[in-house]
Amino acid sequence: MKAGRLGQGLAAAVTLSVMLLVAGVFGFGMAIQQRIIALPELDVRFSQAHLVAYVTHTPDCDPILTYCLPELIRPPAQDYYVIWVVTRTGEPAPPDERETDTRLLTLPLRQP
Repeated sequence: MKAGRLGQGLAAAVTLSVMLLVAGVFGFGMAIQQRIIALPELDVRFSQAHLVAYVTHTPDCDPILTYCLPELIRPPAQDYYVIWVVTRTGEPAPPDERETDTRLLTLPLRQP
């Protein structure tokens, strides 16, 4: 009898915890999109990787590998928060050094 009550209580606690976690993630995402929470600008280098996160008008343009001219030509229509990972391949000196970029996240932000 005690084992049955313990199992039911544990199942209820796990269910409630998962529901609170999902609600927290959803609420945190909405707070970011509404610009209630300020987003950090990151520029962190690891051994072979470079993590960059910032707010931009042109999310498809990687500022490390490409010069982003469209941002200078047309007015911004939407702000985005983007996170890029740039990885270095080849030898650490030119001409064999190459970098590849991968966008991990593009989050549209509400205009203030």
